Amino acid sequence: DLAQDSTEGLNDLTEMAQSLKDFSRLDRAPVASFDVNQGLDKTLIIARNLIKHKAEVRKFYGYVPEIECSPSQINQVFLNLLTNAAQAIEERGEIVITTKRHGDSHVAISIADTGCGIPQEIMDKICDPFFTTKEVGKGTGLGLSIVNEIVRRHGGELKIESEVGKGSVFTVILPIGQRKERP
Repeated sequence: DLAQDSTEGLNDLTEMAQSLKDFSRLDRAPVASFDVNQGLDKTLIIARNLIKHKAEVRKFYGYVPEIECSPSQINQVFLNLLTNAAQAIEERGEIVITTKRHGDSHVAISIADTGCGIPQEIMDKICDPFFTTKEVGKGTGLGLSIVNEIVRRHGGELKIESEVGKGSVFTVILPIGQRKERP
């Protein structure tokens, strides 16, 4: 039993190490072709411990072509959005991830949660640097600001829908080809 537990633990560590390597892409060029579905799966492995106690994750991956981007930055977008989704869920809920084509030249990645939602009166501020609804010491207020900036630099768009008490949907729309600005 001890040997089997050790083998399972080593397999988990190997999977985590490979996911971290793939997630960060430190050994690769800053701009490369990137499979968003695989990127999301690697990010889910990184965020597993945060998410597993808060939410069931449901994935609806469509066929989407690889995009040209900075993979480590797009993985950072996914990690920030998944972390926020998990933190928005007070006890137990659901995170739904959907990927699909968006027109001929873009892909759309949506991360929806059944969390507390965002009040309409602060919706215009949530992407401002240092704006946070969390208690002092619990958040920097930089997560969505970073997400918005990375998406914008990739020539994409961040769309946010939310209803208090029901949850939020963050949709990242990214071009398949060349970006407007270099990340």
